[in-house]
Amino acid sequence: MRLLFSTLGACALLAFASLATAKVFTTSVVPQDRIDVLKVYAILAGISYETLTSWDCASCAFFADTQLADYFQSSKNRTFGYVAVNNPLKQVVVAFRGTDNAEQYLTDINLILKKWPDSVEDSKVHDGFLDSYQDVADNLYELAAKELANNPKYNLTIIGHSLGGGVASLAGVDFAMRNKTLVSIMRVVTFGKPRVGNQEYVEYYNSLNITTDRVVNKNDIVPHLPGNFLGYHHETGEKWIKFESNGNLTLSCPQVDNKSNPDCSKSVRVRDYSREQHHWAWNIQL
Repeated sequence: MRLLFSTLGACALLAFASLATAKVFTTSVVPQDRIDVLKVYAILAGISYETLTSWDCASCAFFADTQLADYFQSSKNRTFGYVAVNNPLKQVVVAFRGTDNAEQYLTDINLILKKWPDSVEDSKVHDGFLDSYQDVADNLYELAAKELANNPKYNLTIIGHSLGGGVASLAGVDFAMRNKTLVSIMRVVTFGKPRVGNQEYVEYYNSLNITTDRVVNKNDIVPHLPGNFLGYHHETGEKWIKFESNGNLTLSCPQVDNKSNPDCSKSVRVRDYSREQHHWAWNIQL
């Protein structure tokens, strides 16, 4: 672990030193009404950690008139989540659970990049994420498609926290490839998502124009893993919850995994990375 952080820090310094001129990127403050919507999604992401047989958990009480369509778990016992239909929001929600050991998983286990999607030249993703998703992919897509067919005016929201955010990214691409018309009604919202693929994957993801909110909480360590020097990069859509002395400021960072913007999460120093912040989004514990 210490070696990983030392290498990551060295590579970051070398990359910074090699920049002849700093690029100018535009960030904007996320308005409060948008933050309130993202907080709703954070609570829905947290519900994925419950073992649901019906919509009856403590946090479920925040969402009246919501039906649990199914709770899914892979045969390999690695991918958990649920599909629910929220009538007030007019949304079919697909939520993926994370893991309690995200940092260990991303540093000590399989970091191999595997070719996917097969139709996209040079696109590769984290082998572990892909294996986890593909174990539930067909049944999950059929279930979501069924609920959307039963509710033709509803949107589709795919949510995930931590490693579940990585799987949510793959699900967004997979759903879009299976049915391109879904892109117009689909949103992917992740919290504390690690990097899941290489630059070619990121470019393909972004080309699909999936509405994406990739929420990063302050100095959370997990979004910085696996490192860029291992070939991993983030998709667009970053919303960074930046700590300020007078309160939190949430910024929209349109660029992808940029090293030079002092107003986005990549500006956090390696020595300041935090495990504790991985379990929060604003005042909501995940």
